[in-house]
Amino acid sequence: MGMLNSAGIMWSPELVGWGYQASTPTRELLGYYAARLDAHAGRGALPDAQRRRQTLNFWSVPAVYALYKGDTTVYVGQATRLGDRLLSHFRTDHLVGRWDAFSWVSPAAFVERIDAAAPRDIVPAPTRRSPPSSASLDAWLTEVEALVILMAKPIDNRQIPRPGNHTRFFTQLRSKHADPTQAEMLEKLYAKLVLGR
Repeated sequence: MGMLNSAGIMWSPELVGWGYQASTPTRELLGYYAARLDAHAGRGALPDAQRRRQTLNFWSVPAVYALYKGDTTVYVGQATRLGDRLLSHFRTDHLVGRWDAFSWVSPAAFVERIDAAAPRDIVPAPTRRSPPSSASLDAWLTEVEALVILMAKPIDNRQIPRPGNHTRFFTQLRSKHADPTQAEMLEKLYAKLVLGR
């Protein structure tokens, strides 16, 4: 099992089943794997039947996610159940109406059962190792969330969690082989044209 086993990039909240259309709410955060999971080779888009067989419901997965408004990263957070947290941002908290897309990454593994009825919830993948404890999942979520916040600099995060002690941050050092910066080129041009050096 890898560190990241599933992810979605720039998904739309308009395609999410938030669960308000029926008396018994069905909440779905659906996605399908765009390549064939079976042994048959194929080119182009998946046929509808194949896509349905490869569709999963990611509502209950633990994840780190980012919310966007256009090209701007608005917020980065973590969730033990991704759909529940997104529902809060979509319907009730201070981020309502402030985002129009989201991306997510999850350590949740799943069994690729292409013959099962779809959509289906994530099924834990059998592994030789014991499943991660809730403490290690919490640590993973916190660490990845902190790193994404530091890289994306979202405009609405009120606090920035600290990465774990085993993450070492390095300060960039300029290579002696780096190209001159624009400021350095302008300075040389000024010195040559104006100062005559």
